[in-house]
Amino acid sequence: WSKALASLPGPRIGILWHPAGQGLGLASLVEAARRVGTPVSLAVGELRRELEACPDVIDAGIRIAEPRDLLAAIAALDLVVASDSLAAHLAGALGRPAVVFVPAGRHWAWAEQAGRCLWYPTVDVLTQAKPGDWTNVGSRLADSLAAVLARTPVDPA
Repeated sequence: WSKALASLPGPRIGILWHPAGQGLGLASLVEAARRVGTPVSLAVGELRRELEACPDVIDAGIRIAEPRDLLAAIAALDLVVASDSLAAHLAGALGRPAVVFVPAGRHWAWAEQAGRCLWYPTVDVLTQAKPGDWTNVGSRLADSLAAVLARTPVDPA
């Protein structure tokens, strides 16, 4: 993965979104990621179809067949931004910089203090202000990505 991603301008931002109509979607993540780097999709299966709307987003999901592939891709990225998902947990477990966006009434694993996950210290948590409304998360996303990158050394390759 390091070799495959090395030719992309950095920082390389892994993205994984909610399916259309179910939360913070692809367009929001791509917009935020483009402001700070190159978006690299970690989506697999049917979710990859949404990439047709963003043909310039790098589709790493085409090469992700099992969790170890996802793990290797995340290890080679500069930052991951994702919904509550395996990708978010793997980024945290690997100690990789990440931003996870979660609904109001989030799962206990995303408990945070001052925006930082208690279980995964390299993961920032953005929580919905109220159920069903992702506006506050979407409006803070690009700034959050920039803040994480500012405190994280990034390979400029």
